[in-house]
Amino acid sequence: MEIEKAIEIVLQENKNVLAKVEKKTLEKFIKAILSAKRIFLAGEGRSGFIAKAFAMRLMQLGFNVYVAGETITPGIQKGDLLVACSGSGETEVTFHMAEVSRMYGAKVIALTANINSVLVNVSDLVVGIPAPYRGKFKVCPGSKQCGGSLFEQALFLVLEVIVFVLMRRLKKSPHELQRLHTKLE
Repeated sequence: MEIEKAIEIVLQENKNVLAKVEKKTLEKFIKAILSAKRIFLAGEGRSGFIAKAFAMRLMQLGFNVYVAGETITPGIQKGDLLVACSGSGETEVTFHMAEVSRMYGAKVIALTANINSVLVNVSDLVVGIPAPYRGKFKVCPGSKQCGGSLFEQALFLVLEVIVFVLMRRLKKSPHELQRLHTKLE
């Protein structure tokens, strides 16, 4: 396959998925971020990497944000928000973090492709990302890409859209975000 064709396929698949994401749900997600005392991000594997990228952008926007599972992460409590990312919605660690967050009175928002998952059952809001995800020992149809790549790409793009909208609403410039970019690299 030629590179141009591969680019076309990846872009078109993502465009198709993003067109199906509920815009009203994204507005509720933004409101939850703006009203949270602190924001915690959770996810495993590639979804976890994307969650960390979102945490970095939220920090650069001035939010009090943590990555769940890190040794310096404080205890979650009432008034906090957990954003849980899982294509399958069945990832045990992510589900457990959502359960514990609810137990301590925090709100939980799930970003998942599987709206019938255990993660959805313990979430206050679900951002459905209708993309194939890699289930246990099987590859899901609906994408020419491997594994859960389409879900992960769409997850990243959805979260970047949230950052872009927050940036505009908070009247933050790219320069202001850059000021909070790490200097220790």
